[in-house]
Amino acid sequence: MCKSEIDKLKTSDNYVKIFYKHISRVTNSLSTLYKTYCFAFQKRRFCTVKVALLHCKTYAFATSNRNYRFPYKLSLQNQSCFPAFSR
Repeated sequence: MCKSEIDKLKTSDNYVKIFYKHISRVTNSLSTLYKTYCFAFQKRRFCTVKVALLHCKTYAFATSNRNYRFPYKLSLQNQSCFPAFSR
């Protein structure tokens, strides 16, 4: 481009439109990339927390059921095996 063409572009509205188009492309590309990165990061964090919560829930239910059944069996055995010592 020669200097006269650049001067024509600067004085006309085309220069502004070309500049605006390039800026909007860059902005759209960056925003899409940023959104994709944020959603991927959120998904990764959610999955990590979800696994941790499910592990704790399974463990909590397993221990609570085990702790409930064990004394119940002991109390039934104590009542049937030793009727004289039961209260």
